[in-house]
Order: sequence, then structure tokens, then C-alpha cells
Amino acid sequence: MFKKFVSAVLVFFFAAFFLCGCTPKRNTVNSGDKLNIVCTVFPEYDWCREILGKYKKNVSLTYLLGDGIDMHHYQPDADAVNKIKNCDILMYVGGESEKWVDEALAQVPNNNITVINLLAILGDSAIELERERVRSRKALDPVEETTEPTTIPEPLYEEHPWLSLKHAQTFCTAIADVICQYDPNNADYYKSNLESYINKLAALDKEFRLMFNECKKHALIFGDRYPFSYFEADYNILCYAPFKTCGTAATAQYDDIVALAKQVDYFKTHVVYILESSDTTIADAIIENTTVSNQRIEVLNSAQSVTSKQAEKGMSYLSIMLGNYDIIEGALNQ
Repeated sequence: MFKKFVSAVLVFFFAAFFLCGCTPKRNTVNSGDKLNIVCTVFPEYDWCREILGKYKKNVSLTYLLGDGIDMHHYQPDADAVNKIKNCDILMYVGGESEKWVDEALAQVPNNNITVINLLAILGDSAIELERERVRSRKALDPVEETTEPTTIPEPLYEEHPWLSLKHAQTFCTAIADVICQYDPNNADYYKSNLESYINKLAALDKEFRLMFNECKKHALIFGDRYPFSYFEADYNILCYAPFKTCGTAATAQYDDIVALAKQVDYFKTHVVYILESSDTTIADAIIENTTVSNQRIEVLNSAQSVTSKQAEKGMSYLSIMLGNYDIIEGALNQ
């Protein structure tokens, strides 16, 4: 689990490691011994594809969650753990849902794996989730009663930083730097790909900012789990959802559904959003409790349930974010 104990020293370390690169074990891309890169989530995998370009064929690039199971529900098997143990570069988010990755890395003797941990790169910019304090309770001694002090659990962090186009640019820079260290002969090519791709991300980021700035009264209402905290923070927008996180969601409470329906009425929004891998049960209930009950349901893609087949057919991180832009723009301009 990623822990937010990043001191000034650790911040300096991560900056030096991820933005300046590390000493590569070997130049693998053109040596016949393929560079072995493992990515847990789709955005990391797609960013690698963009940066590697024509040299992707010389790299063993693995997308672990290619069956479309999101990281909150993924159960690693022995094959997944072995792929991590035998890779040269590992890219993962680094949150609570990927604690198993840390455990796998701990089993690697003389670990020479280059690790890119997205939440570690963010450091103090990682969004900490609200979490109730937990009181530790033990059986009271029948003679002498004692009260255990309130304990504060280790902080949890929002695990979908790729939904920030701003952070995506930072992550791509870190990825390109590491790849360049492994294959310095083609560094100029990778840097050129990086520059071109970052320009596209920055352009879309600008479009999102213009869209939200031009809309005086708006809110995004979700009838689902909520992975868009980094997106919300980037554009300073109002978002409402029955759950604070995107982990395994409990049943939505009726009071929450009614409260969300009131927000739909207040903002006069025409859309309730769900995620790409969800049903419409909660969203339907919200709409049924609004004044007019004529809103529609739209899907925002969180890029965490992409299959390998979809990736092969052309789905990309950028196409997903462009699709989200079109859906939100259509809703706000209605």
C-alpha cells in the first residue's frame, strides 16, 4: 500500500529517479533480448505503446488486466506474479487495490526491477480519501475497565490518477525517461513521440477547461462508484455520487438517492452518469426520484475495464478521454 509519508528527501529521490532516469541494466531493445515491460492498468500500457511507437515490436509489453477486470476486483494468479518477478520495468498505480504487487516485489531477491509507481510520482499531489476513524475495542477487564485510544488508520489514496490529463503528461514523461535509459540509441525517437503525445493531451486538457469555464452552472451527477476525483480537482467542478470511492460499492442508501435526485433538479441537469462496467440500477432510482424524471443515462469511461481485444482494435487512453469530452459537452450544452 502506498503510504503518504513522503518527506522532502523522498520527494527528491522520486524526482531524481523518475524524471532523470536510472542506470539501465542493459540496452535490450536492439540486442535481441527483448525489454520486458509489465503494466497493471490500461493507461500505462497505452502510454507505453505511444512512446515506443515502431519499436514496440522489439519489446515484450504486457497488460496484466487485459481481461477487462478492474484493479479493485482483480485476483492475481501465479502467472501474473511471475510476470512481475521476471520483468525489467514494472508500472503500477501503487494504491490499496495493488497491495499484492508490493508483496510480489518483496519476493524478488536482489530486486533489479525498475518500478514506476504512479502515486509515488505524485507524492503530495495524491488525493487522500476521507476515512472514518476506527476505535480499537477489546474485551473489558471485569475488574478494571480500560478504554482503547482512538486510532487513525493508514491513509488511503484515490487510485485513478490517470483521469487527470495533467498528471498523465507527468506519467508519460517518467515512462519515456526510463525507456530512454534502457535504449539510449533511440532516445531521440522516443522523446519525439513523447512531445507529440503530450501536445495532444495538453490540447484536450485545454478544451476541457474551456468547456467548464464557459458553463456557469453545472454539476456531474453519478449513479455509480466514483473514480473521477483527480478529474474533478483539475477543473474545479462539482461532482456528486452515492459513493466516495471506486472500490466495491455497497448498496446505495435511499437517502443518498433522494439527495442526488434533488441535485439533479437544482442544477437542471439532463444526464446521470454511470461507469462503463456498471448497470443502471442506481441511476434509474435517482431519475425516478427527480421532479420530471426525464433525464437520460450516459456512460463515462474510467479506462479501467479495457480489454486486450479492445486495445488491439484501436481503443486508446486518448480516444477514451475524447469520448468523455463529447459526452459531457453534449450534456452541458443541452
